Amino acid sequence: MPSRTLRSLALAATTATLIASIGCASEKDDDLFGSASDGGSDGRGSGGSSAVNGGAAGCTDANNDGICDGQNTCVEGDNSADVDQDGIPDACDPCGIGKVLALQPIAFYRLGEGVTYTAENLIDTDANASYYGAYTAQAGATADGDLSVELNGDIDCFVMANPVAAFPTTAMTISVWLMDLSPQDTYQESTVFSYATAGEQNEIVISIDPFGSPTRRVQVTVSDQDWDTEVVLPAGTWQHVVLTWDSATGDAALYLNGAQAASTTGFAAGSSISGGGAMVLGQDQDEVGGGFSTIQSVEGRLDELIIFDRALSAEDVGEIYSSSTCA
Repeated sequence: MPSRTLRSLALAATTATLIASIGCASEKDDDLFGSASDGGSDGRGSGGSSAVNGGAAGCTDANNDGICDGQNTCVEGDNSADVDQDGIPDACDPCGIGKVLALQPIAFYRLGEGVTYTAENLIDTDANASYYGAYTAQAGATADGDLSVELNGDIDCFVMANPVAAFPTTAMTISVWLMDLSPQDTYQESTVFSYATAGEQNEIVISIDPFGSPTRRVQVTVSDQDWDTEVVLPAGTWQHVVLTWDSATGDAALYLNGAQAASTTGFAAGSSISGGGAMVLGQDQDEVGGGFSTIQSVEGRLDELIIFDRALSAEDVGEIYSSSTCA
């Protein structure tokens, strides 16, 4: 336990950091998906580890985190950043959301609020989404005990953020946990994720296709171009689904539970996604924020929606999966 003097020094340093962070965040209030460097506006940017520099002035601080190297518990990064407040700095924490946030997503919805209308975005609470219909909170996919949202398959049961001012345009990663509870003997095309704009209703779609052989395959749409991944999504259990896409090459990959399950190239190459559209979980949009159909709704649980404005590497995707499943 640091002395009162050291704790006072840490409080002063943290206060200065918070003032600087608030000043940066206020300049980005108009962005629905703000930069990960904002730290969010919900006060979760740091907490569990103390940024105490107990060494003499002028000590070596190789990673510029305000802590002398000789006292650094995490040489890989900032010792003061501990979002999940488990006492382990995020950069050295193999488990929990701190590891995910260290990858700098532009949006992170835990989807575990319980009985509330708001799906909070940890990166920027001005970019929160809303729950609609008869949803319930259920046990989540992650090892930390956070809840998930269960959608009942009704046409009016979904999660939506509208409008989204700063959706990724030419490269992205979309990560989500899904438990498909749809009857497997019906033609239910479960739309897990959709993003639509006034100019294109099928900008980004991730769905489970009930047709063809085998059934219940993951299908991806980017700029109204379809990719049948041929990856079958098991029902009734939690599955970690990640899509990466880069417009410059058209390289796309689908990951299932931390491992690459399918890939393609030249897919929607040169396309650009427009901002200002609507993001919906659990429904396909035939118009911005609407045009829903019961046969395209999700009956199942969703958890931990994370969006990046770049195509993550296979290693980064594996880290997201492992950090969610370890205790």
